[in-house]
Amino acid sequence: MAAEKKQQKALQTNTPKVTMLFDTALPASLKTAGIAQSTNAKVNLKTHGAQTVSPYIIRLSHEQQLASASPEIKLRELAKQLMLEADFDDFENDEQTEKLEINKSDLTAQLSEPDFNLASRPPRTNNIKIESEYLVPAQISEIKNDSFNLEQLFEDEDLALQDEVITINVEEPVIGSKQSASASSWISNIKLPSLHACRLHVLIPKQARHRAVASFLALSFALVLPIQAMQGIIDTKDRQTAITDSGKSALESLMSGISAIEADRYTVASTNFDRASQNFTNAQESLSNMHKAIAALVNIIPQTDRTYDSVNGLVTAGKELSTAASLIANAANEVSGMSSVDVVTKLEVLQTYIQTALPHVETAANSLTKVEASIIPADQKDMVEQLLETTPRLASSMEEFLTFSDALIMMLGGDSKMRYLVAFQNNTELRATGGFNGSFAEMDLLNGAIDNIYIPEGGTYDLQGQLSEFVAAPEPLQLINSRWEFHDANWFPDFPSSAQKMLWFYEKAGGPTTDGVIAFNATLMPKLLELTGPIEMPEYGRTIDSENFLFETQKIVEIEYEKYQNNTEREVEAPKQFIGDLAPIILAKLEEADVPTLLAAVDLIGTALTQKDILLYFGDNELQSKIEQLGWSGSIKQTSGDYLMVVNTNLGGGKTDTVILQDIDLDIDIQENGDVINTVTITKEHRGMVGLLFESDNNVDYIRLYVPEGSELIDASGFEIPPDYLFEPSEINLNQDEDLSLMMSGFNTDFATGTDIWEESGKTVFGNWIQTAPGETETVTFSYKLPFNFASAESGNTLFNAAKARLGFKNLESYSLLIQKQPGVETRTTNITVQTPDNMEVVWTSDEDVQSLDGAEISNTLDAIFQVLFESKE
Repeated sequence: MAAEKKQQKALQTNTPKVTMLFDTALPASLKTAGIAQSTNAKVNLKTHGAQTVSPYIIRLSHEQQLASASPEIKLRELAKQLMLEADFDDFENDEQTEKLEINKSDLTAQLSEPDFNLASRPPRTNNIKIESEYLVPAQISEIKNDSFNLEQLFEDEDLALQDEVITINVEEPVIGSKQSASASSWISNIKLPSLHACRLHVLIPKQARHRAVASFLALSFALVLPIQAMQGIIDTKDRQTAITDSGKSALESLMSGISAIEADRYTVASTNFDRASQNFTNAQESLSNMHKAIAALVNIIPQTDRTYDSVNGLVTAGKELSTAASLIANAANEVSGMSSVDVVTKLEVLQTYIQTALPHVETAANSLTKVEASIIPADQKDMVEQLLETTPRLASSMEEFLTFSDALIMMLGGDSKMRYLVAFQNNTELRATGGFNGSFAEMDLLNGAIDNIYIPEGGTYDLQGQLSEFVAAPEPLQLINSRWEFHDANWFPDFPSSAQKMLWFYEKAGGPTTDGVIAFNATLMPKLLELTGPIEMPEYGRTIDSENFLFETQKIVEIEYEKYQNNTEREVEAPKQFIGDLAPIILAKLEEADVPTLLAAVDLIGTALTQKDILLYFGDNELQSKIEQLGWSGSIKQTSGDYLMVVNTNLGGGKTDTVILQDIDLDIDIQENGDVINTVTITKEHRGMVGLLFESDNNVDYIRLYVPEGSELIDASGFEIPPDYLFEPSEINLNQDEDLSLMMSGFNTDFATGTDIWEESGKTVFGNWIQTAPGETETVTFSYKLPFNFASAESGNTLFNAAKARLGFKNLESYSLLIQKQPGVETRTTNITVQTPDNMEVVWTSDEDVQSLDGAEISNTLDAIFQVLFESKE
């Protein structure tokens, strides 16, 4: 019998113990089998009511530790993996501990409970520091999330495991180094950008910002990398967004930069990205710190089975972001060392690295979706929410960069040489797409560099004698020229249509076939000269700077060109020679400029593209589609709601548009029957002074309103139409232009008001004349009915409406208005008021002032959307 018992005891000793802790079908007394062994020398632990239960489960046994299915162990293993990879100073330890040792004196000190008054007991601090890397239990192959519930277990068993638990203060440093800091204290120093509450006057259309991050980065590298901008900016002392200098984390810098660029605030974005060329360096630092922040956050989350997925998601996200950061850093290092390589090759290298890094960022974004917000400490929820919002956006931006960079490489002549017709539009004399096209260039790009550029001395007038086609100009244009020619080709506010007409005239005048059109407005040049500094032009006897560029250029081109003409072989005048002399000097200045100046130039170009001071058109359908998506095409947009575009066309009014102040008032009147009557009032103030050069001319403007197709003119007033005798007939036979006939279909004139009406680009157009003398103010008004109405505005006690009202359903109707900016316009505001019948109430608008009918004010620097939601009451 004794031998049998001895054999049975040996068998029990050598058989691996399997925990039944999580078998809910067992009685509580059997659940600890396999964990707590019955021994003669028992350790009795006493706990105090003021002490909290530690999340660490430590086995107080000299026997080999057995596998356990505790979620604590699995989560600590995940945390340990992340901590080992974090590699930052706060988690370094100076003294390495070989193993965890707890001797008898330690147990006596830690596990005994002295006699003292609870009320007088000082705050308890634990002197035991345990290296987190040694809190590693045996590995387990799998944990099934539905196999246990620790919270329920603790409630049922009244902390059945208390004999095996010691309390560790998790607020103390995890690792005992001289500079150690607790996870919670470290993570509290990470600041994320707050979500600023602001009153939203307008909603910027998604097309104008959808791919702003990707395109801005691509532009930065395309224009800056040829002169080693990457390396130069890394070495600069201007590190306003560096983590250690500004007190902001790199994560904050990254997210602020993304937000600024998406809002089209490129100057702010450039600062947040440390002047753009350090984008990839900052991204690497930011991603790395996101990883570290996650590491610290993992260590302060109370860990149970409920938190497993969240912590696992954080750990995975941290590891993936760290990998992405490393790849981006490698991209920055490699590109910065490619001093003699062309831009296209550098873009292709960046593509390769970003393509490799993108899956890691996408995995991180997917992992963060598993994080349950309710288990995150309250003071860290904002950070996690920002991570959840920013990481997918970063992945999207990287994906868009890859998409856009393909198109950019093609635009820059990466596949083959690209030839462009470049139009210089003088918007001191407004035309539909920006300004009068007095000068142009023919430019070839190859591998991102200008291979050839030709600027005719006579400007667009050099093509007059070569034009082989004789077509009649649009009727209003016949006030100044009965024949339609290249310099007046930008008649249509839809830039793709005008660009196609420019190319048609150019080819008919003997010009070569080109791949696209780039249009620049003249008022962009002073902004560029602010960056390059003054330019000496000794042959013209003056220095050109940002203050005098427009005036001096117009003075030379319009008045003084004859005395500066140096080509004696020309039989005709060369008024635009000054432009041809100035442009190469500006390009040379940019090539010699320091990196911050170049990056500021990139920033300026990004803003100009968004604000339509630069417009692009490509004959290639794929490239044109990319430009459309970026909002850089200058096309007239289609919408199912209301629409308004006011187009000024200066015809014989001199260079006076810089001294014109223009305000637009739009009154939206919703009738009782649901009809919508819009009244547009346009006020122009001429601030020029009589006798001053380029300011004293009358501003003669053929003004056009582009409104929803099918709109009906009700009334129009305040116009001053030039007399018929000023529209002189042509001395030669002119053909009707086919494109013009197609574009301006159904042209007719309203007899009562003299207003021209036609259909164009999917809109109805109202056109008439307004003339403003220096020092005077003129006002014109258009009233028209929209082609749609508000059916729910009609009163009626139908059975259906009565049923909806009884069930609590509201009769809601929405109104949206897209206002498009005319390229080249510098000063214009649009004020909107809404009038509703008694049975309609404004419940929401994109501008809160409209609810009180005080009006919304929109600065027409960008296209904008105005929206209102109404409730119809029976």
